[in-house]
Amino acid sequence: MRRSRLTRLIRHSLLLTGALCLTFATILFFQCYKYWAILTSNSAGWIGRVHKSDERLGYVPIPKSFGAMVLPDGTTIPVFYDSLGFRTNSEKITEPFPNSTKRSNSILGLGCSFMFGFGVQARSTFCSLTAQSLGMIPLNAGRCSYGLAEMAILARQLITEIKPEIVLVQYSTWLIERSQQRYGSTFCGLLPHPYFVDESGPVLGIHKPDFESMIFSRDFAAFRTSSSSQWALLNFAINFGFPLVFHDLWNAGLVQLRESLKLVPEPSKRTEDIVDSVYREIASICSHSGCKMYIVVLGANNETPDIPESLTKLDSGIINAQLELTDRLESNTNYEYEKSYYHWGGTPRRVIDKHPNTSAHKIIAEGITKVVREFRNGSGQ
Repeated sequence: MRRSRLTRLIRHSLLLTGALCLTFATILFFQCYKYWAILTSNSAGWIGRVHKSDERLGYVPIPKSFGAMVLPDGTTIPVFYDSLGFRTNSEKITEPFPNSTKRSNSILGLGCSFMFGFGVQARSTFCSLTAQSLGMIPLNAGRCSYGLAEMAILARQLITEIKPEIVLVQYSTWLIERSQQRYGSTFCGLLPHPYFVDESGPVLGIHKPDFESMIFSRDFAAFRTSSSSQWALLNFAINFGFPLVFHDLWNAGLVQLRESLKLVPEPSKRTEDIVDSVYREIASICSHSGCKMYIVVLGANNETPDIPESLTKLDSGIINAQLELTDRLESNTNYEYEKSYYHWGGTPRRVIDKHPNTSAHKIIAEGITKVVREFRNGSGQ
């Protein structure tokens, strides 16, 4: 009788274990297939290894590296980084300050892919165009998927080290939202990044990424150009897909477990405090370093974001770049905005990317240049 019960217990345990393994394998396969389908369907992304994982920022550029961005219609835009990790116009420009050029004669840009200029040439970004108009050196530290937490970390490091004359700091609502999430936006795989957490009293802290991302360990270019055959899928799954999905599921599961046990803090929900503390801190760093801070307000459509009152109280210039964009439209509709400022391509012609296009960057740069020159000519001096 006891042996019979023991046999049934073992059988049920094996069946349960088998069911769990099958479920996990199914999840693993479908997530892997999803990534492969994205890579082989002309999605936006990257070619070449130009980024690496980082324990503080989630990921950073590889100094003196070059690769390309790719848009869904197949358009590729070269990407070059100099020795300090700033985006440059050419792979020949490896030093941002050649021939002992004064660092003070530079413009530092902090923000996300809008500052970086996803989908446009480096020389066509509003950071570079503004620097060109003012006869200065552009230091574009905008990076895709970054939020306010990464911007705060970079500000503490770069402004005090370089002491540029001008610091352009992007304000967009999604920058705040990203700083309240564990993972950044990616084309495939998880990207843990820093986020704000509540510390004792009213203090906010920045929590480092919960684990290291695996998405920068391989160049996806080979998979993008592979066929859609079953063998191509199997090759992707074995060489990258399964290891990536397993890595993400395992580590994300551990994070959830640690969070339930109160071993890792939850991202802060204090949106207003995050905005106030980050921009106030960057303004203070600029003041102590002899820099002038300009806040560049940007949105993603024809609606202009509300500017928080706390930003208007800072010793900084505010450029409502989104208003500059909408004022140029024939009619302030979302369709007109998309037609004028999104990336279009393909056959039939359609929107292929919603980042600002070259025309948008030019208008944003004109708005920034105008405000900077007004400040220099007396209103701020």
